[in-house]
Amino acid sequence: MSETTMQSDPARWLLFGESGLRSGYRVVLWFMVVIPCTIVAAALSTLLQPVVDSLGVPRGEAFLLLSAVAYTPALLLTLLFGAFDKPRVTSAGLGGPALRSLSEYISGTAMGVVLVLLTLIVPAIVGTVRFDALAPGWHWALIPLWFVGLAIAAAWEEVLFRGYGFQWLCRGTGNVIVYAVRPLFPLEPEVVAQWLGRAFWVGMSAAVFALMHTANPNAGIVSGVNTGLAGIWLAVAVFRTRALWLACGLHLGWNFAQGPLLGLPISGMGSEESGMSIPSLWSTSLTGPNWATGGSYGIEAGLPCTVVLFIAIAAAALYKPRRPGQDAPVLRPGRIHANQAAVE
Repeated sequence: MSETTMQSDPARWLLFGESGLRSGYRVVLWFMVVIPCTIVAAALSTLLQPVVDSLGVPRGEAFLLLSAVAYTPALLLTLLFGAFDKPRVTSAGLGGPALRSLSEYISGTAMGVVLVLLTLIVPAIVGTVRFDALAPGWHWALIPLWFVGLAIAAAWEEVLFRGYGFQWLCRGTGNVIVYAVRPLFPLEPEVVAQWLGRAFWVGMSAAVFALMHTANPNAGIVSGVNTGLAGIWLAVAVFRTRALWLACGLHLGWNFAQGPLLGLPISGMGSEESGMSIPSLWSTSLTGPNWATGGSYGIEAGLPCTVVLFIAIAAAALYKPRRPGQDAPVLRPGRIHANQAAVE
């Protein structure tokens, strides 16, 4: 909105910008709806735990099904927010051409698998890792279920940590920085402000992402640092492609390769301490110190994973971005203050 609007109707100027409701209010509304709904859904999944146990469902699959109950409402509500928003679902990072989105999702999944294998190269060279193919059995029928469940979990985490709320916070913070520093500089520093806004919330979301995983079995300092780096990696993928599809695929491929593919713990889940088992095509055993293997938490708690995540961040930064019109406009580079027509 123009400065004339600010002077004639300051209340409207405080509430609305060129693209409708201002970023901060969008985020507050999203949190007020999605977070309580997620808490209620999580409580419901907890109440359903005894029912699932009474049916004799193995603990791993029970965890998967109950997690889907807890995660799905937040995904649907975010899509609903995007459907009524301007510019519709792309503001949640879930829009764009179907073929491009599918290509990013598939390539992301493949790259996630490759990066997990990359963490095992050094152990394989020095002979501290052993791969044993498991004989086909009934457990193989559960692997597609785990693929779907992990896909839902990955999508939920991406929407929660790097989706609608995260993206509008980045934009809103950039706008605030622009208005704050504009009187001090002759040139409008929109691009600098945008990156400062992004850097702040990337750091915050990565820190919260890491903290969320500290409750997992056998979590420690290295696993926390690596989870934070993973948060940065996935955020770079979101900003580079200006959509969530690549990040969702990377997240899925990373988790699927560790669990159902190689038989390794996924962030501590699947270890003996977690009390659950994950069906897999291979059984992988690592020997050596915890700093090299990750111990019972899995490879995410090892220093080789730290190196691979830095490589992953660099690779994500080189990924070819979408063209304008195929992306989430709120994530486009360039000028981002309220008068910019390109993002409205």
